[in-house]
Order: sequence, then C-alpha cells, then structure tokens
Amino acid sequence: MYVLCSDLPSIFSGRGIGFIDPHEQFFKTDGPRPYPTSSYMWDLIADRSDIVRLADQFTPFIQPLFGVTAKTFETGFFNGTVFRFSLRMQTGQSDLCQTVYSPQKVKDLFNSLEADAHDLLLFLKSLRSIEVYEKLSSESEPKMLMTVRVSSSAEEEVKSKRTELIERINELQTGCIESSVSVVYTMTTELVRQQELATEVTTRDWLISQFYGGTADVLSVKEYSDALGLLPWVAVALPVRSAEEVSGFRDQPGGHVFCFLPLPREPESPTGLRFHVHGYFAVDQNRRHIKTRTAEQMNERITDQAILWNEFLVSSLLPKALVGLALYVAETWSAESALHHRDLIFSVIPDMTAVTVHWKPLADEFFRELPSLPVFYSSADQGRFLRLKDVCFDNIEDTSCLTELIRRILLLHQIDLTSVPEFILNQLGSAAARVSARTVCAALKSAEPQLSLTDDDRMILLTYLVDGSGSDVEELVGAQLLPLADGTWMEFRRCTDDDPVYIDSEEHQRSLLPGLDRLFVRSDATDMCKRIMSTAKPSKIY
Repeated sequence: MYVLCSDLPSIFSGRGIGFIDPHEQFFKTDGPRPYPTSSYMWDLIADRSDIVRLADQFTPFIQPLFGVTAKTFETGFFNGTVFRFSLRMQTGQSDLCQTVYSPQKVKDLFNSLEADAHDLLLFLKSLRSIEVYEKLSSESEPKMLMTVRVSSSAEEEVKSKRTELIERINELQTGCIESSVSVVYTMTTELVRQQELATEVTTRDWLISQFYGGTADVLSVKEYSDALGLLPWVAVALPVRSAEEVSGFRDQPGGHVFCFLPLPREPESPTGLRFHVHGYFAVDQNRRHIKTRTAEQMNERITDQAILWNEFLVSSLLPKALVGLALYVAETWSAESALHHRDLIFSVIPDMTAVTVHWKPLADEFFRELPSLPVFYSSADQGRFLRLKDVCFDNIEDTSCLTELIRRILLLHQIDLTSVPEFILNQLGSAAARVSARTVCAALKSAEPQLSLTDDDRMILLTYLVDGSGSDVEELVGAQLLPLADGTWMEFRRCTDDDPVYIDSEEHQRSLLPGLDRLFVRSDATDMCKRIMSTAKPSKIY
C-alpha cells in the first residue's frame, strides 16, 4: 500500500476546526467569504448541527492521546491545537506534489527526526516536549516511539528565562524600553526511546544565549525588518560535555543553522563553528538554506533586502549573543569546574581556519571584542578569568617536560599564565604575550625554596634559559643552575675574587687536581658555560 499526503489538511484549535482545500475542489465559492475561498472553518458552537450531521468527518479528531474526547465537542472548546495531516489511498498523484510516500518512507522521516531530536527544542519560544506515537489498526492503544523533552531539572529555568525574554521583547516592541534584551541559561534535553525490552534515555546539556536587538541596534536596517516582517532575534547554543569527557574544542566543528527549528542538516557544518546559531533569518522558499550572496556577489554592492538582513544578523547581532555566552561561562565557574569552563571558552572562540566564508563576519566581530573580555583562565591566586592584557600564554597542547616544568614554576610564583589551543594563539598573534626566558628565570629564583628540582629538571632549565636569554644571560645571576663536577649545584654569581669555579680543558684537566671537583663545572655543561662567558659582559657573571 502506498499513501499520498491528504489534499485536505486540517487544524483544530479553540472553538474552530478548519479544513484547507488547496485544490479548491470542495470549498470554492463565487461569493464573498470572510476567509480564503480554498478553506472552510466550522465553529463548534455555532455550527454544532453541521458537525453532528457530518460526524464521519469530525470523529477522527477525537484522540484521547491529545486530550480530545467526545466531551470536547459537547463543551465547544479545545484548549490546544491539533494539526491533522490525514493520509489517503489513491492511485493517481496529487497535482500539488508528485512525491509518493510508502509506510516505510513515513517511518524513515520519523527516524530522521530522532537523529536531530536533541536539537529541536533549543530555540523555540515555549514548546518543551515533542512526542511521537504509532497506532496500528491491530492495536487498541498507541505506542510511544520517541519523546524529546526539556529535563525536569532544567524545565523551571528554561520556562522562566523564555518567559522573561518574551516579556521584555514585548516591552521593547511597545516602546516601554529601548535597550537590547538578552538572556543566558542552561538546558538539558532528554531523548526517550522505547526499545523492545526497555526504555532508553539519553541526555545532552546546553548553554543557550539569546539576544534581541534594541532600537539603536536595528536603526540602520529597520526598513529591512519592516519590509520582511522579521525580528532582530538571534541566539547561540553550545553543547556542554561532562567534565570527564574529552574537551569539545578538539572536535571538528559541528555547528548548524536554525531559524527556530533546525534547517536541514548537512554532511559538514555549514558555519565551521562549534556551536549552533539561530536567527530570525530570511530563508529560501523551500526553507533549506538562509539567503546568502553567491560567489559572484561576494565583492559586489547588493540591494537584496533578504540577504542584507541576514548579513546584519550575522555580523552585528550574533556576535553579541556569543559575547554574552562567553561571559556567562567565565562568570559561573567554581573551583571544581574551572578547567571545564576554561575548555568551554575554547569551544566558544571560533577557529578562523574552519569558519566558512558567510560566517566569518561573526568571528571577526567576536575577535574585535575578545581582548576586552575576562575569559582567559589562570590558575594562579586560587584561579580567575582575566583579560588578554593581564595574562601570558602558552600552548595547551604542548605537554613536553620543559613546558610542564615552566608551568609549575610560574604557578608557584603566582604568574597569570593561561594555556590555550594553538588555533587561538595563532589568531591572537602578537597581541598574546608569550612566556619569556626572563620571566621564567625571575620566577625560578623566587620559587626555588618551594621547588623540588631533579638534576634533569635543572639541566633542562639551564639549556632553555641559555638558549632563550640571548645576550641577556646576566639574568642567570642568582639562579641555582650551575652544575659542579661533584654532583652539586650552585648559583650563578657576579665575578669576585672569592670561590672561583673553573672550566677544565684538554690542556688543563681537572684530574690533575684530585678531590677538587667542587671547583669545576660538570663536563656536560662546559659548552653552555663557555657560551655564557662569551656572551656576558666582562666581569659581570661568574
């Protein structure tokens, strides 16, 4: 059996049941009508006699699963909305659609819905659950196939924040306020699937930042908004992994585009971002893509209001939603969650090498704001999030012995060091201060009493500081990094006539002076010490 979508979809809400007749076969009339000629609506109270006479047409609406019973028709009011897309058996094809759906194809559609289930509720105004049931003619009760819902633990916050957002948008639209509106909140979605022997529940955590432009934000594009009937409403949603999982910033970008509901999923992220983006976009007629410039239009001046509106949302409003998200992450950390929140910030910051061309304005504007945002985590002084100018950087993916040793020394000296992925370092460029040999040397001399350095540690540090100091080797004075032939270490000192230390040579070997190893540099450090002596100013370093 094959079925086609019904030519008479219908809607039941409040006191009315309306049928839509796109073929204009049943309800067309030549006379004036208070509603389109290709539809008809019955009032449950005023048209009660017609509804009773045409009972076969209205009985299918009685579905206890949706809260519709025979008593609903008696009272004349349904507190809800039901969309009914009945299916029909027909050998011929519809004039409106040539696509034929088999029962399996209908099931495949629901399976694809399940694949996106956790994303469906992210940017809706009030909907908090979606349920899918199947009722076979051989069964008396429908069977639940899938439910996606806001978890009970998050439901109150989500409801409260959504309500707050809508109320403030209404105030802005009525002129009570003029400033922009924003809210940030957490959401946990649950996907419930009925298996043969058990119920399977999966959860996913999100951070959502919503932003609605104020009067000043949309003044320059108000004509587009009015002409298109669209609102300056955007949002971003960041998937949040648990602290035990591998950090999401190491994944390939998986962000998708939403216009309240997700646009069709593509094999690769259409944005190149690690978070989902939502906007009241102007979309194509088939609602598969938002309207953007073609390759030929990239450097041209265009007048298409739909494209200009979408570019405004991407370049002007979405960055503000993203800034709000980043600040929320940085402000809500605790001692236990600090590293987790640090990694979330890395997922918020776009990787410019991955961002697709139409979304680069969002990333560019965010990077213009980034230096002023306190979103870089330092574990010094019990931990804190600081601005770009207040920290020095290293590569979090560098786990060499030297780097780990430097981090330990700087932390003991309370230096505000933040470790970030390489893509962030590359994008910050010279604006991000790097760890210098001078800083490490100063921290080492201060933190020496608290350190338990092995011989290998000291040798690694000596090599790094000599290579990194260049002509400024005098910074070594006071650092206990001079290895002696007797296995001990002493400080580098300024030249005096007391307690000299010698470097032996082929002509003058220390073996000629037995028992005096404490006066000689260890053999594996002689070359470095010669470099120090040749670089230092005369009579400055010992």
